[in-house]
Amino acid sequence: NILPVGISNREHKKQYGLQYCPNCLKADGYYKKNWRLITSLVCLNCYCYLKDRCSNCGNPINFLRTFTSKNTSEIKDSQIDFCFECKKKLTENYESTKATNNHIQYQRYINGTIKNGYNSACNYSFYYIKPLLYFSGLLKSSRKNNKIREYIIDIYQIKIETNQSNIEFWSMEERLEILPLINHFLLSDISDDHLKFYKLTKGYIDSEKILPYWIYRKFLL
Repeated sequence: NILPVGISNREHKKQYGLQYCPNCLKADGYYKKNWRLITSLVCLNCYCYLKDRCSNCGNPINFLRTFTSKNTSEIKDSQIDFCFECKKKLTENYESTKATNNHIQYQRYINGTIKNGYNSACNYSFYYIKPLLYFSGLLKSSRKNNKIREYIIDIYQIKIETNQSNIEFWSMEERLEILPLINHFLLSDISDDHLKFYKLTKGYIDSEKILPYWIYRKFLL
């Protein structure tokens, strides 16, 4: 559940892995650990969406690269709230977008799950986060005969673009679209008629046998 640091490589030219809330970064002067989580979308202090790139140049956030210098004396004056590329201050001239009630409720539930170590669905937080990410990946997958994708798209009457990249490489917009939806799906009742109609069997839902038992109970398997 941890995003990669915002760096470039051959496969993913830009990785937007380090997130931040401009208001909190300006007030506190440091990056919070929970901003690094795939499931983190909203700052619950400011009720705004987290940012994963410089508002000025659009590059990923990587404060470690601001310390790259041949002259080590410059490091003392370097600060971590600057974009390493355009040198603009991340906490100035930015626009904060207020999160929707649906996204705020999602973030409260996820943060509470991680903090308490359990939630209403299961006894351990990691037993909830793993299926959340797993089904999110299935919903975006373009594989053939994707029954979970067909089922969710039908019951929610939505259109979802596919993405074969691992979830940690999704954009913030994609995670905002998928994670709260799957969270709602996991907490909702599933009709036995739907299971039969879409042929959602145990072997299909968990072919790799990696999901916790509460998922089996949910799908009446």
